[in-house]
Amino acid sequence: MTAPTGPIQSGGSEISPSGISIHYRRLKLITFTVGGVDYSCQLNQWSMINNTVDGDKVFTYCGNPSEFRSETDDNWSLQVKFYADWRLGGISDYLIQNTRNVAAFTLDHHPSIVGEHVRWTGNCVLKAPSVGGDIRTMEETSVTLLILGIPSYTRVG
Repeated sequence: MTAPTGPIQSGGSEISPSGISIHYRRLKLITFTVGGVDYSCQLNQWSMINNTVDGDKVFTYCGNPSEFRSETDDNWSLQVKFYADWRLGGISDYLIQNTRNVAAFTLDHHPSIVGEHVRWTGNCVLKAPSVGGDIRTMEETSVTLLILGIPSYTRVG
């Protein structure tokens, strides 16, 4: 087996030995706004999480179909981890000042990649971040923002 040559790729597609196409991509660039302010440069981790539970399985004696799933409520959240910014209007200050308020958010995923740029938009309940940490470490914090309803998903480019 020989070592790969050429520049290191941050993503792309490969063909596996079985002939199946493998597509991969590193997370490198997003745009993230909340309340109309761009906080992209403060974020270092994010996850859009579908916490919606499956409905209970219900059975009847009436033949086919004799089962169904009960209806459930949508439950989405956005977990973000960021470098603390306590300046006026910084993300930490903004979240503290607006705790429990509802704000619009937009998250653009892979905005610089044609054919993979997608966007989520919606409204979330703001929450104050936790504060503190170990001495002489980078001040980071994380918070889970509850999304109202289902975030809208759009293919951009």
